[in-house]
Amino acid sequence: MEKSLTLKTSDNHVIYGTLNSKNKSDKLVIFVHGLGGNQNEHVFFNGARFFNNNGFDTFRFDLYPGEKGRNLVDCGITTHTQDLEVVIQEFIGKYKEIYLVGHSLGGPTILLANIENIKKIILRDSVLDTKRLYDDEIKFDKERNLYTVNWGIDIIIGEKMVKEMKSIENLNPKLNEKYKIIYAEKTDLKNDFKANIEHTIINSSHCFNEEGIEETLFQETLNWFLS
Repeated sequence: MEKSLTLKTSDNHVIYGTLNSKNKSDKLVIFVHGLGGNQNEHVFFNGARFFNNNGFDTFRFDLYPGEKGRNLVDCGITTHTQDLEVVIQEFIGKYKEIYLVGHSLGGPTILLANIENIKKIILRDSVLDTKRLYDDEIKFDKERNLYTVNWGIDIIIGEKMVKEMKSIENLNPKLNEKYKIIYAEKTDLKNDFKANIEHTIINSSHCFNEEGIEETLFQETLNWFLS
């Protein structure tokens, strides 16, 4: 079963998300996408079916969907965190166990959140040193007077995101026993981590697009949640 949900934020925005279930479960996985991402990336869309087949309900949502939702240019990392906490609060009391999965910048979004009611967390090739991300990837376009990330297309980000990326240098101290980190072999983001519980998926890149990698990613995530 698939159900579209809309959640209201305290500053009058709308969070658009999708709840999937096969047989109603008391366990929920919440997916958090990264910079420039969305709820329907293959690792979330296909992940919903995988976890439904393994006894979990899933919820995926957009951090900046337009419509009555947010626009990325107005967001910072803390904005994403606030919206994630709205999502978590929506499901506390409805599920016995809640799990989080964050990809890329979804990692800092989770690490800055209140995870008191979260059972376990997976970070997938996440950024812990956002200052390094700013230094390496963010460019100021003088002609257009805006900040961009160029990953084949220009992703426009605002002053709030830039300030927060520059000020959050290392989130390693926030890692605890709830977390497991899954690295992609072909990126250098693993250099940001100093966690003991980790796994590298061989031959994978940042978005885990390679043949057969998605299945390995899902299984490693499930193994952690069931451990």
